[in-house]
Parts: sequence; structure tokens; C-alpha cells
Amino acid sequence: GGSLPRMDPTTLIMAIETRPTNLDPRFATDANSTRVDELIFNSLLKYDQNDNLVPDIAKSFEAVQPTIYKFWLKDNIKFHDGKKLGAEDVKATFDFILDPRNSSPHLAEYQIIKEIKVLDELTIQFELSRPFSPFLDLLVRGIVPAKFCKSSETKRFSELLIGSGPFKFVDLSPIKISLTANEEYFEGPPKIKNLYIKI
Repeated sequence: GGSLPRMDPTTLIMAIETRPTNLDPRFATDANSTRVDELIFNSLLKYDQNDNLVPDIAKSFEAVQPTIYKFWLKDNIKFHDGKKLGAEDVKATFDFILDPRNSSPHLAEYQIIKEIKVLDELTIQFELSRPFSPFLDLLVRGIVPAKFCKSSETKRFSELLIGSGPFKFVDLSPIKISLTANEEYFEGPPKIKNLYIKI
């Protein structure tokens, strides 16, 4: 788009120095893509202000064995299109990364995962091929709706970027990324209604 709208208290304009390379969290590798993704998507776990891992869409989790991790999801999370986020979406997101045909740059780091099982709508289990203490750090990765986790949907998803985060993607132009508040956000709607990230 062209000119930026005039300022009002519910609008925020931020600046980043370089254009994000890919806002699909299954492909994002650079810092600016990751920063924007945190606004659009939620992960199983996230880092708090002190860089500690805390639940995000997970309600709780447990290492059942050194190689088996079980996660229970919050039941009030919806994607921006209104569909409920569940264990199938989590599994589909990581299965997509693990499929070599999709050429995710994160494939190598996730190959520690041997199997992902959906135990019920809101419970998911990861089995690792061996004990791996940094495993939980790998779960700070935005979750994508399962219906967009087919290879044929990758391009379409990059234009829609439907997540469950506090902001919805509106559009990406050469000079800015436009986001709008997710009024249905499970932690409450953001006070900022329009967020423009100038490049």
C-alpha cells in the first residue's frame, strides 16, 4: 500500500531495519520474521520476560519418560478464522516441518522427534528418538491450522497467515506489514487496534 494512516491512540507504527524473509513460522529463520510471527501465531511454549519457558497454548506439560513429553492444551483458543485450535493442528504443524518434501529450514533440528501422537482433541504426545534436554526450546514455534499443512497449501497460506495470536495479518507491502487486533484473543484483545510495521 501507499501512505500510512494518520495517528490515533489505538494505532502503533513500529520500524524494523530489514524486510522479514518469510512470515510462515514453519520457514521463518531471521529475527524480524520471528518477531512478527510472535504477534500473529501462538506456540506450545513461549519465553517470558526473563527468558524462562512458560506455557502458551499448552495448559500444562509433563515429561512422562526421558523421551516422552505430554502436553495438555488450553480449550479456549481459536484461529483467526474462528476455528478452534487443537492437538491435530499442533501435530500437523510439526509433521509438515518433518516432511523433507516441504524443505523447511528447521527439518534437521526437529529430527530428534520420532513420533507425534494425538491422544485426544486437546492432548498431544511427542516421542523422541533419544533423551534431548533442549527439546522444549524447539516448541517455541508458531502453530498453523492443520488444513494449511498440505504441501499444496503452502503458497496460499503465505498470503493468509492465519494464526491464533493477538494480531491478525492484513497485508504485506514493500514498505510495511499491516496487522489488526484479534478481538477474540484468548488472553484478551490488544489495546492497540492497528499495528503497522514499517520496513
